[in-house]
Amino acid sequence: FFNASVDINDTIDPLPLSLSDNLQNLAQDANVNFIPDGAERYPSYLKDPDVFGNTQPRARYFGSTFIASASTTVILNFVFFDVGVTPNDDLPLDARLGYPNVTVLQDPTVVAPGLITDFCTTFALSTTVFGVSKDNPNTGTGAGNVVRQNPPSDGSFNFLNWARSQRDADGDEVENELDTCPFDPNVEDPRLTPGQGGDPDLDAIDSACDPDPINPCVAAQPFDCDGDGFLNRGDNCPLIANGLGQDAQADADDDGIGDACDIVGAGGIGQGPNVADGARTDICTAIPITIGAGGPAPSGTIPVGDTTCPPAIAAPLPSGVHDARARRIFSPHRVLGRGNPDLGDIRVAFRNVGDHGETIGLYLDVIPPGGPSNPGGCIPNGRILETTAFLLPHRQLRLFADTGTLGDGHVEFSCTNQAAVVGLSYTIIAAVDVHADDLAACGEDALLSLACFDALADDDNESADNRVVRSAPKVQEP
Repeated sequence: FFNASVDINDTIDPLPLSLSDNLQNLAQDANVNFIPDGAERYPSYLKDPDVFGNTQPRARYFGSTFIASASTTVILNFVFFDVGVTPNDDLPLDARLGYPNVTVLQDPTVVAPGLITDFCTTFALSTTVFGVSKDNPNTGTGAGNVVRQNPPSDGSFNFLNWARSQRDADGDEVENELDTCPFDPNVEDPRLTPGQGGDPDLDAIDSACDPDPINPCVAAQPFDCDGDGFLNRGDNCPLIANGLGQDAQADADDDGIGDACDIVGAGGIGQGPNVADGARTDICTAIPITIGAGGPAPSGTIPVGDTTCPPAIAAPLPSGVHDARARRIFSPHRVLGRGNPDLGDIRVAFRNVGDHGETIGLYLDVIPPGGPSNPGGCIPNGRILETTAFLLPHRQLRLFADTGTLGDGHVEFSCTNQAAVVGLSYTIIAAVDVHADDLAACGEDALLSLACFDALADDDNESADNRVVRSAPKVQEP
């Protein structure tokens, strides 16, 4: 990535849409100074009112690559703004969140068919920003400039990530933009191949609404069932023509479902083209950072370790039914048989079964095989997930724990004395906290305590479903 220009008055336009690869000029170097033109000048589409308008960025990082199989240039912009700045009026941000960082993939302002139709979730990306600049390998110059630096005095700070989910109308955990059957819970997983449980006929229409689930809708790839020029994966109405010759993928409520198929009563849940289908969920995660000797967090910032989403901090508690339910813990059945360390997924499903939107805390602890004394010297051990989420009534969410440094959604399992615990199992405990106000009583290693039970129960209408326990995975012989 290049440290790119933020001069919003010196812009570069993409090439005409009539060209199949109209972003290629942003990746080129017209003046041969070894800096891509899209880094040297500000892409004009970032100034579109539906993107950032004339809001001034603080910093921008620009990257590009060419995907030969699709004959397409892919452009990625990381755009940072000052504290308190709202990059887009449709998404007001609390100043306590810090510096907003928005990732812009391609040109989001155009509607045009393309061979790259989506990037599947979970989309993991690890970015390193150097405080002191490195050499430009093409010029051998540019090293040693201070680009970013620590605060001038010691203190404790949060690296806070606030994320808002995409919409999922039918609650099948496939976002509307990726779901070719948005009003019918999917039979298959669009992220998988047929052999892994994906669409059997490969036409990208899930069997839940595919008129012929066994045979593809057209004889050969690329698949465009309705013939409107947009491939099924990139078509917001894959079975009803709404291409450039019709309404050009119109989506009045921006829910990822085209107006042509966003019909009141569809699947028994559709709300029509003017009311967004599917809720959004807000999640905050915080990584505390200590500079020097540490100290209190600066005034006006989120206290270190507090993962309450700021938009919900001052919200009054609504009346009615308050009920957070821990549904299930998912984890491997066995670990360490194929190597030590081993990687696996731990995720928790929980639900708001109250009658109004609610901020819910989620706490996840692990007891190693053999119990708290940990005779095998095993990890994970202790708290591996502590966060909050805002859920609308009767909505469910699954969250992954991640104990590594890659942000890849995996948990590392290892034991320094594996032989001592072969045949024994980890114990995983999850607790959900309606209003996210009981962390003091439900700290690490306290989720099964009476104090935690009482704290969770005092503002939850159904106290019997606040915690769930799973005895797995079991440690195998090496």
